[in-house]
Amino acid sequence: METNDFSLRELNFGNNRHKIMKEFLTRLTTQSINDIYVEDVCKAVGISKVTFFHYFHSKEEIVHYFILGWEYARSYEAINGLFHGRQGIEHIFKSISQEVFAQNLMLSLTQFLSKTECFNLQIAITGYEYSLFHSKAYQQKIRPMNIMEVMSHYVCETTFTGKNDDLCTMLLTLLYGAPLAAKCIGNISLGELYEKDLTLLLFQIENYL
Repeated sequence: METNDFSLRELNFGNNRHKIMKEFLTRLTTQSINDIYVEDVCKAVGISKVTFFHYFHSKEEIVHYFILGWEYARSYEAINGLFHGRQGIEHIFKSISQEVFAQNLMLSLTQFLSKTECFNLQIAITGYEYSLFHSKAYQQKIRPMNIMEVMSHYVCETTFTGKNDDLCTMLLTLLYGAPLAAKCIGNISLGELYEKDLTLLLFQIENYL
């Protein structure tokens, strides 16, 4: 969809939100969320602190905003069959761990979700913002799925019949638990730990059935 199909207000809002997100994620590459100050992000982007809160309620919400876009991309892949079964499960973990800010991002997300009452907390996102996250998904009118739904989609394509809910729960536990474990261990990357633990988990499930 062309940008002229959106209102000027929607364009400005979406562009500014993404600009803030990109600046924040750049800082998250080398800093923890607690060391990033809203004032510094605002200065880099060229907005006031008051304006910042027009787009996000907190620093943590920026992390959640990124994850919603990441989930949208994973939804597109699942619906279009770009990955299948176990390959799709492995891709979920690879797609987040390959980000240079993955470790700090996942720790920040866990911190944010622990403070919320609802895991599926949503942020109002405009059509233009969805198109910025993934233009093809928006053009195809893909329904955004949360990560549990994407995992369930791939698990249903595997041979782990009858253990779908249990496996999805274990995968979600690994997704959010591994970043903390990687930080505690200290000498292993998030990607390495995801790959190691995911291989072990799926091996155990396969041999249990």
